Amino acid sequence: MAFSVYVLTFIGQALAHNMETLLIMRFLGGFFGSAPLATGGGLLADLWTPSGITVPATVYLTCVIIGPSIATIAGGL
Repeated sequence: MAFSVYVLTFIGQALAHNMETLLIMRFLGGFFGSAPLATGGGLLADLWTPSGITVPATVYLTCVIIGPSIATIAGGL
């Protein structure tokens, strides 16, 4: 549910006619977009055993940390 609202805030950002609306939509996008990041570690812990969680956790955290950095580079191309 939170991720769906997060995606819908992009529409509000694209259709914003003033700075206040854009800032509110950006805030709501960050608020609802943080839920999957906050619960991702718990999801991995539920799916894998402690000995088998190293690779999935590494991939997940690498994507979370490197994703924003790669997005700015890819967006500038």
